[in-house]
Amino acid sequence: HMSALTTSPPPMPPGPPSPPSKISNSTLRDDKITVMRCWKAMGGKATKLRRGSEDISEWHGVTVEDSRVVGLEWRMQRLSGEIPCELSRLSALKVLCLQANQLSGPIPADFCRLTKLEDLRLHSCSRLCGPIPLLIGNLLSLETLYLHGTGLSGDIPPSFINLGKLKDLSLHSCKFSQTSQSILPPSTIINSKERIRTFFKELAKMHARREWLISDTNAVEKCWSALGGAEANLKGDAKDGIPTDPSTWRGITIENSRVTKVDWSHLGLGGSLSESIGDLTALTTLRLNNNNIHGGIPASLGKLRSLRGLALEHNAFYGEVPATLESCESLVFLNLIENPSLSNVPFDFLKNEEVKAYLASL
Repeated sequence: HMSALTTSPPPMPPGPPSPPSKISNSTLRDDKITVMRCWKAMGGKATKLRRGSEDISEWHGVTVEDSRVVGLEWRMQRLSGEIPCELSRLSALKVLCLQANQLSGPIPADFCRLTKLEDLRLHSCSRLCGPIPLLIGNLLSLETLYLHGTGLSGDIPPSFINLGKLKDLSLHSCKFSQTSQSILPPSTIINSKERIRTFFKELAKMHARREWLISDTNAVEKCWSALGGAEANLKGDAKDGIPTDPSTWRGITIENSRVTKVDWSHLGLGGSLSESIGDLTALTTLRLNNNNIHGGIPASLGKLRSLRGLALEHNAFYGEVPATLESCESLVFLNLIENPSLSNVPFDFLKNEEVKAYLASL
């Protein structure tokens, strides 16, 4: 008996070589089209860009790595018009220098998609205007940002503090809001990590104050509306569609971006006092006396730990005075007289003896 011999099959002959990948070529071709379109959109001449070559790596100011456009350095080229949004298609872009041109209009919001961008220089383009894009904090690779000498305006956006790799920053000689300008360091270029961190801290504080002011003014509007007040009587007339400054609203005092005083006495207000009054946590004085306000006194007043004066006399409040007023530990003046239907007026929750005596006499 002979056992069957087993042998390995002979190796297959090598096949034809695989065709070269078309991905990199097609991507570079797309980048090439985008670069030319953007150059032309800003008034550049094709011949000046190409410099007699169809090889994009030899084009003026263009840097190519790994079959992608990674740099555009087009400073002082007399480019004009708006910066084209189409630049955001260059997803491998690391360097974009367009400074000292006649560019105008806003920074495109689509720039925030360029997450590999490390160096962005748009300075000395005095016709650039509008705010810094809100999502600029998406540019997590950004190390250098020069925007000085432009017409950029508004607030520096809160997402700025996400730019953790930033080493060189210049925002001077712009038209930012007074609040934003007040936190900018006096030097023209911020080029130390410590100073950039300090700027970020001040920026975070600025926006925290802004959020508090927005919250406070929303609460003021709700309370005014619940009291039957017309919006125009609170805010005045907006000019050219621009909202009025809350510090100019009727009876409102603002300190350090917080509403600290509300004086709506003697205004003939009716309606009821909204629980939203408790959202004004920096309030020190509330005067609503000599109106025709009815309903209960909101329990949310107990949240006003800084409240020192509360004048509700000569109204039509009814029901029990909320025990939560015991939490108003700063209160030294309280007037509730001429509210005939109020009951259970507490006169032992205040440490101030004069106020206790006053309340006991009601």
